[in-house]
Amino acid sequence: TYQEVTHPDDLAVELEYARRLIAGEIESCSYEKRYIRKDGAPVWVNLTASVVRDEETREPYCFPAIIEDLSARKAAEEALGESEEFNRRIVESSSDCIKILDLDGSLLHISERGQELLGIEDAGPYINRSWIELWPAENQRSARAAIEQAKASGFGMFQAYGPTPQGEAKWWDTVITPMSDAQGRVARLLAISRDITQS
Repeated sequence: TYQEVTHPDDLAVELEYARRLIAGEIESCSYEKRYIRKDGAPVWVNLTASVVRDEETREPYCFPAIIEDLSARKAAEEALGESEEFNRRIVESSSDCIKILDLDGSLLHISERGQELLGIEDAGPYINRSWIELWPAENQRSARAAIEQAKASGFGMFQAYGPTPQGEAKWWDTVITPMSDAQGRVARLLAISRDITQS
């Protein structure tokens, strides 16, 4: 029976769809679930089912179903998740101040180490603010130019004085590079600032 080959964690959802099909609440359904293979390993599938009823009594007598194997997609999603976690750990282990900006230069993310370097306990008030405007007025032109250069040629950099919010004097060497989306289009910018105050 389908109960025997359905993963225990998905059985309640399976039974609920079956109940709704029998009751006539829905005529078809499509959802993801796990089947248990003969070797005992679970496999992800997308199941699309409908109900066929007796023309006279309108009682259901079979459930045609199309089952699509999702194993490759699920494996890719898992690998992508592991890759993103790996990249996140790399970012958080860096000794530099790493930021993600949108194409207008607004701050979307700042690494934990970056917050420490700037003496920021809560990044919330800075998120979605213009990163350019966080620089002193005399250095905002350099920051804006580096962003435009990164979008145009794939690389922008500058060195400038930028004190912390508490007023601590710091000099930074900043490199900006584009981040592409799945279609290869520049979607965001990666800004890496190194504290060169003691250099």
